[in-house]
Amino acid sequence: MSRFRSVLSKDKREERCIYCGFVLDIQQTRPPRISTEKGYALIADDSKYTRKRITEILQEKNYSGHIELFENGAGIVKSE
Repeated sequence: MSRFRSVLSKDKREERCIYCGFVLDIQQTRPPRISTEKGYALIADDSKYTRKRITEILQEKNYSGHIELFENGAGIVKSE
């Protein structure tokens, strides 16, 4: 008897435990779309380290053309 079930959801297939519903594995069914346009990222976090690490990841993956950092969410709302 199988102890998990497959659930198809949009672009992925999830393997879930039949007892608790916990996701055991996720598999993409379609390759992710890669955009040639670079976006704009707003990063707000209290931790300077977290802001730095997120910025590094976005730059490594070449996801964003412009990144703006804020110490908290209020900084985003106040900026114009």
